[in-house]
Amino acid sequence: MNFLLLISLLINFYGYFSDSPVIVTFAQIILCLSFVVDHYKKYKLNNINPIFVFSIGSLYTAYGHFLAFYNIKEKEEAYFQYFKYSVPENYTEAMEIYFIGILFIVLGFNSFKRSTGVLPEINFTIKSISVLNYLFYLSFFIVIFQGFIVFPGPVQRLVSLIPISSIFLLNLFGITYKVKNLENYSWILVFICTINSFFTSYLRFDIISPAIIYLISSLMATKRVRSFFDTKYIPIFALILFFSFSFNKLGMLRTIYSFSWQQKVSYLFNNEQVAEFEDEQKKQTILARSTVINQLTQVIRVKKEDGLYSGKTMLYLTYVFIPRFVWPEKPIIQQGGWFAERIGLAYRNDSGSINNSINMTIYGEAYLNFEYYGVIIISFLFGYFIAQLWQASGMVKNYFNILGVGFSLYLIGYATFQLGADIQAVVTILSVYLIFLFSSIVLKELYR
Repeated sequence: MNFLLLISLLINFYGYFSDSPVIVTFAQIILCLSFVVDHYKKYKLNNINPIFVFSIGSLYTAYGHFLAFYNIKEKEEAYFQYFKYSVPENYTEAMEIYFIGILFIVLGFNSFKRSTGVLPEINFTIKSISVLNYLFYLSFFIVIFQGFIVFPGPVQRLVSLIPISSIFLLNLFGITYKVKNLENYSWILVFICTINSFFTSYLRFDIISPAIIYLISSLMATKRVRSFFDTKYIPIFALILFFSFSFNKLGMLRTIYSFSWQQKVSYLFNNEQVAEFEDEQKKQTILARSTVINQLTQVIRVKKEDGLYSGKTMLYLTYVFIPRFVWPEKPIIQQGGWFAERIGLAYRNDSGSINNSINMTIYGEAYLNFEYYGVIIISFLFGYFIAQLWQASGMVKNYFNILGVGFSLYLIGYATFQLGADIQAVVTILSVYLIFLFSSIVLKELYR
């Protein structure tokens, strides 16, 4: 056990029993920092894996938690979004759930031994870098014409991953093997994917994800943070800064469907705010968006009012893989919608659809069903599950295994956003794995 981890456990113990959420959140920071430092000491930047990225993302979230609770009395209005629908009496327990969940997800991942891997490896290896030129053309076509072509659900999911995976692969190969045109292709895809997401995507993070993927691939290829001082990265960091400062406006834009693209651009660069968003103190920031104070305090409230659900929220796991053509009446899985409706922040329309979705988090749903025992066991198993998938992806050891690298990127991307909104993430990740595995088997047969 490393020193920082031990310190975090002691601080957390004191914070929990003294009912101090600010102390528990400080322990979260030390905990996540211990995982980041420990990984860096062992591997430097030679092994960027999902749990390393997850630890960095969790550190950022923990900082948001600490900042919110540290300033809650003096600057309550400034931190409105952090506590928008939270339950004050549940603050300490909610932060304890987060601490334990993060701890055991990382422990589960790190306990995995390569010899215990049971999942078949995704492996389709290209023989020449020139093949990547066609990957660029395919990605360009998908981005430009994606609004006109619709595939069945699983195929659509795979197709949507091709452009973002291509950014990663083209830049990785371009830097590693010094192929300038591949780097340029990656730049072009970053640009068109960003523009396309701005005008068509409901999710704000779709706008910035191409730039983040580009930076991750650069870091994996160069294995040096100092490489980011190259002038070619200036536009990428400028885009990230612009996204950060415009985060609230982008949230407003996604609710205005009647805006033309000219109106969207004009609104984005207009300093005047819509009346609803004039109060600067109530704007939502990326940091506020990453925190889970609201969700976890509501999870605890529901558990107190309803009692433990004892697995009821996870019943979909018993039928999720039954094809809809076999069972046409199969219930639609919308756990985030159910939770939003249960806490009074959503309603069900005449068609049965729920108009809002709020994530319980993996450890939050585990707590709702089985209390702290569930948080420990489910978080540990989930971390172990991610480690199994990481090995099956090939762990980015062979760049020419383009499908394996693509799935590796998917796992790293998922880790950036807390590894999923709830336990339903298991189904989502596993289905994507099966799509990649099936594709690798088919492609190997076709190009044998």
